[in-house]
Amino acid sequence: MKRSEAVKKSRLKVFAVMMMVAVAVSGCGVTKTAKEQTATRGRIDFEVLTETNPEVFAWVYVPGAAVDFPVLQSAESDTFYENHDWEKQESESGSLYTEMANLMNMCDFNTIVHGKSTGEEAMLSGLAKFQNESFFEKNGQVYLYLPGNVLTYEVIACHTEEKHSILRDYNLVDYRGCEQYIQDMQKAAHENGQYREGWEEITPYHFLLTFVTDVPGDEDSQYVVTAILVKDAAGQIQRTVYEY
Repeated sequence: MKRSEAVKKSRLKVFAVMMMVAVAVSGCGVTKTAKEQTATRGRIDFEVLTETNPEVFAWVYVPGAAVDFPVLQSAESDTFYENHDWEKQESESGSLYTEMANLMNMCDFNTIVHGKSTGEEAMLSGLAKFQNESFFEKNGQVYLYLPGNVLTYEVIACHTEEKHSILRDYNLVDYRGCEQYIQDMQKAAHENGQYREGWEEITPYHFLLTFVTDVPGDEDSQYVVTAILVKDAAGQIQRTVYEY
């Protein structure tokens, strides 16, 4: 093959990859209303979503667990979306949301997504399936869509623990604080949940996505599902880790 032809084919491959990411994020020009959005086809139109509510910053999809919803962060209160839907209407089911202490670009060591597991339209009730050993072993992919990027995570652990605030109880901008969280999470998952083989060597340089939800019938406990970043389609996820 001539060099010019090889270069041409190489450029075409790069272009094809770029177009795949663009299609996944923009929907290749196929516009759906905000309520018709779903990640099951790999397409999220953030322009349509933010026209309804500019506080939508991401979309999370967990195949097999019936999680396919927008993620929001309120500029007013960390708990606003606990009892408001993504259109800012009062709702017992609330929405999926992060706290203001978390960056919306997903570059924190641990991004905490809150949501409910109880109620008719509970958004995180399907995560309870990960407590089943068979389901846990066969499933685990999590896709988080951002404007211009798609992040892929793998569920590595789930456990039940006493209700508390992870972001307030751990200094997750400090190396040692991150290490302590990793140790505590792994210990709890091994003793009271599931832990995926092969992920024993987690460090503060990894990126975690943690779902925190209620435990039906137990007001003093919370259910935690931990996922770890395994693919960053646009290569945008990075941060500085401080070692004091």
